[in-house]
Amino acid sequence: MGRMPTKFADQTIKFRIPFTMPGEAVVLNQTTGQLFPDSTYLHNVDKPFEIHRVVIEIAPMDDAATPLLLTPPFFGAIIDHAKILRNYVRLRMQDTSKNEFMTKAAQLVSTLTRENTAAWEWEEPYTIVRAEGFTNQVDNICEDYTVIVGQEEVTVANLKIAITYEGFLIVIAPPSETR
Repeated sequence: MGRMPTKFADQTIKFRIPFTMPGEAVVLNQTTGQLFPDSTYLHNVDKPFEIHRVVIEIAPMDDAATPLLLTPPFFGAIIDHAKILRNYVRLRMQDTSKNEFMTKAAQLVSTLTRENTAAWEWEEPYTIVRAEGFTNQVDNICEDYTVIVGQEEVTVANLKIAITYEGFLIVIAPPSETR
């Protein structure tokens, strides 16, 4: 985790409450520019949200949008499908309230996240307030990817992409009973 500021808007931060802003979408293979629904990443809480990381998880699905339960092989190397699938998804993030892009263009998830985690860690926290939020646009460039389910080879037809903003709600004034 990055730096933990002591002030926000020239007021002392009294304490922090762990908070997440999750969302997920099923994206067909060879689909570009799919947006998450508008309200998915709209911050509607009265406390500022200090974001420290973005977790991006990708799961394979069949043509009926059913999650594929992958069976690890009994012999040979274990394949990390989540790690491989990060090379098939591009993400473009925009802070809609400030009209600022967090990525210059659609960028492969594998280049945003660390090798052994699904998290994009931010050194400096990014704070949004009520009625601010993000637009996430994803591209699924997967075409002919197959996985073993049970003893059967199945072609991945969709990817479930889950994006979660993680951080803290910050309290900058002592809570009161009249609030």
